[in-house]
Amino acid sequence: MDAPRRSTRLNATQQPPLPSATVIHDDVLAPPIAAGTTTSRSATATTATQPAKAPISKPVQELQQSTEPPNTFGTLLVVVYNTDLNAFTKGPYKQGRAEAAGEVKECYTRLINQLRDAGLRVTARPGISKGKEGKEVWLFVRFANEDKLTELVQREKHEDFLHSVSATSLAPISSTPHHVTQGDQIRLLHQLFITSTLQGGLGITPGEGEWKRVTTIIPLQDERANQEWVKTWLTKKWTVGLQGIDARERDRLAEHFGPSVSLYFSFLSFYTRALVPLSILGAFFWLGSKGIYARLAELVGLETWARTGGPRELGYGWSWSYAYAGCVALWAVGFVEAWRVQERKIAVQYGTHKVSRVEHLRPQYLASLSDTSGIPVPDSVNQIATLSPSPRDTEFLKREAKMATSVPVLVACGTALGALLTGIFIFEAFFAHLYDGPGKQLLSLVPTLMFVGVVPNIVAILHKLGKQLTVWENHPTKSSFESSLTIKTFAINAIVAYLGLFLSAYVYVPFGEMIMSYFSGILAHQQNTVAATSAEGAGMGVHTDIAHRTGIKGDRLVNQLFAYTVTNQAINAFTEMGLPYIKQYYEEWRGTHGKSEEDKKQHDRAVEKLNDSATPEERRLMEKVAHELHLPEYSAFGDYAEMVTQFGYVAVWSVVWPLAPVFALINDYVELRSDAIKICNHVQRPVGERVESIGPWLNALSLLSWIAFVTNATLTYLFRPSFENSVTHQSINPNVKTYSFANYGSNFLYNALNDASRVGNKTVPVESTQSVLPAWIADSHVVKTILPMAIPTLFVGLLASHSYLLARSVARWIAEKVIWQGSEEAHGLQRAEEMMKKRYLAARMEELNRSTAEAAATEGQHPDPVRDLGEGVFWKGIQDGNDAVMAALKME
Repeated sequence: MDAPRRSTRLNATQQPPLPSATVIHDDVLAPPIAAGTTTSRSATATTATQPAKAPISKPVQELQQSTEPPNTFGTLLVVVYNTDLNAFTKGPYKQGRAEAAGEVKECYTRLINQLRDAGLRVTARPGISKGKEGKEVWLFVRFANEDKLTELVQREKHEDFLHSVSATSLAPISSTPHHVTQGDQIRLLHQLFITSTLQGGLGITPGEGEWKRVTTIIPLQDERANQEWVKTWLTKKWTVGLQGIDARERDRLAEHFGPSVSLYFSFLSFYTRALVPLSILGAFFWLGSKGIYARLAELVGLETWARTGGPRELGYGWSWSYAYAGCVALWAVGFVEAWRVQERKIAVQYGTHKVSRVEHLRPQYLASLSDTSGIPVPDSVNQIATLSPSPRDTEFLKREAKMATSVPVLVACGTALGALLTGIFIFEAFFAHLYDGPGKQLLSLVPTLMFVGVVPNIVAILHKLGKQLTVWENHPTKSSFESSLTIKTFAINAIVAYLGLFLSAYVYVPFGEMIMSYFSGILAHQQNTVAATSAEGAGMGVHTDIAHRTGIKGDRLVNQLFAYTVTNQAINAFTEMGLPYIKQYYEEWRGTHGKSEEDKKQHDRAVEKLNDSATPEERRLMEKVAHELHLPEYSAFGDYAEMVTQFGYVAVWSVVWPLAPVFALINDYVELRSDAIKICNHVQRPVGERVESIGPWLNALSLLSWIAFVTNATLTYLFRPSFENSVTHQSINPNVKTYSFANYGSNFLYNALNDASRVGNKTVPVESTQSVLPAWIADSHVVKTILPMAIPTLFVGLLASHSYLLARSVARWIAEKVIWQGSEEAHGLQRAEEMMKKRYLAARMEELNRSTAEAAATEGQHPDPVRDLGEGVFWKGIQDGNDAVMAALKME
């Protein structure tokens, strides 16, 4: 693989540098200190009589625009400063108007001075966001000259060297500012803003502490580059996803959006490509279960072969296949281990291998030090033992104690959520079928309404609680913060996504009719009807009449998985691609028709003032900023969560419905392009951070691959139909329709659920067998039904779990051999480390030689330590040895 191609000139997608004759001067307007007041500016390119442009908001962007994108005048970041005197009338920062007026002016002056002192060029304009006219000032920031950019580049290289990062990079960031890409410039400048002053930054944290009036800091989208990217992926490169993303395309993404965004698309492309063989295999087994191969065999005269697979009701031998289940489990662990190595290669290409060692302390953590310990914040970052915690460190112990306290809270919340989902499941699966009173049709809608209306709100509350707990834990670095948050998010998402399937697979289908009989007895208790006391009476025996089995739907698992993998993904695709356009159209309409007269007048005044004081280019830039500030902030966190959840559906549950990988492949092929459109048009431009891995999401994938081994083994063990016994002696199978429950199904379930026990060659009633359990338990038909199934199933799951450990070790060894060893990245990493050591030794030798030369020049001024050891006494040469040798020769 080729080494990454860093730009050797200013990126073609970059805006030109700020010209000397531009209208945007390097002067800063005094901010308005009262709502509704703005600072006027003399007209430079338009007249006062020019009509106002309305509406000022940017219209909905099309995928391919014919108009020229606005000129950003080299702006890298836009800082939004809040001048509203009523912004903090309540809350922790509550203040009066007089206090707010003084703070607005003082904080603004401090902000401007700090930016200018840092070597940045700043210009300001009154904000024109809808509803916030006269309440905001926008600061446009860029580097004043190359010196500051050079300083930041060199500082980053020094940090990388100290943490062994730059030594492992094949293409380290250039020390020449002209070689720094636009994405790197934005990242370096944004990092300068938010990094603590202890670590060489400005410590400007939007919305917090002394910088609470700094609302947000965003980079501007490069529309020309965005249009080219989307156009290429939509019309030219249809193979993106099916054949992966090549190195050149990946480098372009990294140069424009940064390594973090490029790594996400690399992961999504790698995952989509890995779905191709599994989709082919799944479609192959699904066609077999539908009898396609049997019919083809009959057409060519192979009737005998066509019947050997099994009858139609048993899926012709292709349903619940051991072969397919094993392939899915091996595919899951193979994908995880292959990506583990692949992301290492990508990190080497980006020069971010081991970049996690270069940690910047979270400003919130630094601010908490003085709040929690009662001592001022340390004046040196070296005094804060966070990156190498010790059990003797007080802050480390506090953080670990808080994390331990969060565990029972999360367990309780997860249990409550699981209980709610279980209740909805029981109500929908059992009570809705058993109840036959007034309002039966309406009653069947209750579970759906609860799942749609109640569950999302509870999940949102739990996500908010999880984030609050993570904030309370007070992690020192962003990586540890996101790792803790990922664990909480994954746990909540997994409960919502997979609990219903687990209940259907391990409760509803095997024991559904027994539970149905139990609840039927409860409902009929008023009529002196009691629950059945045997498997046959419970409607679960193998000879139960078919009329008593119609309440349980054997294809429930397939329907659930179809809803999760097809219906939900279609809704998500519409949410990402269609809904943003609808929202923008609505915002445009509301901006024109939904405003009050006072708001319209205030907006028109702001537009008129802008037209009086700005050129057409500047007006277009202001409209662009207003549009992008209205967009939501982008985070890859949600995208990773979506893909990990889908991976669970495919790896854990596709044995139920082998077409699940096919629809996942189709979704991900579209997802690659919809995410590109989303990042370009529907969210704020992300600040690409340097990352080396997808982080804790890789651990989540590993956990799901382990679950895949267990579930694939146990599900096929439970529900695989038997082709040896008569089909009349088999019970429920999920692939069989309701009408055939009495005839077809898993042979294991028949043996487990049959109300008899075999001793030797004789069949005797279960009641006559001895049991180690108490009599009241052993005589329970529930125990006699569940234990014969649960114990062997647990044993199979335990065996599969240990098999996973072996399979993972083998897959990891193969991935290292095939993907890593011998690759250009591995050789480059080794060469870079050797080069670093050689340079270090060369520098040491040069220093030693210089010291030796200086010592020789000053000889005689200081005593020679070697001669002081007694050169004339002992160290007098080799003459004595020579004499001894000659004497020995003479004797011969």
